[in-house]
Amino acid sequence: MELIALVILLAVSVWVAVDASRRQMSMPGLWALFVFLILIVGLPTYLIVATRHPKGGRSRRGPGDGPPPLPPPAGWYPDPSGSGGQRWWDGREWGPPAP
Repeated sequence: MELIALVILLAVSVWVAVDASRRQMSMPGLWALFVFLILIVGLPTYLIVATRHPKGGRSRRGPGDGPPPLPPPAGWYPDPSGSGGQRWWDGREWGPPAP
């Protein structure tokens, strides 16, 4: 999508410059400069915003976003393998299955 926007803006800037010079307008470069500035300022801004807020509304976690969520405290929990029994969680890893 970003590449399409880049190609469209570039094509419009070239078309405006060529058309303005063909019509002998007083400032053909002004339109080309305007479109070029949109290309230089607008597209990078869009790309930065798009990468910070991907589809779904959640932003990506980076190294400076705070600590990761804490695991559940130690204790007996339903067996994650789905056996129907319980299993001991020591706060870091699961213990052996209960007899």
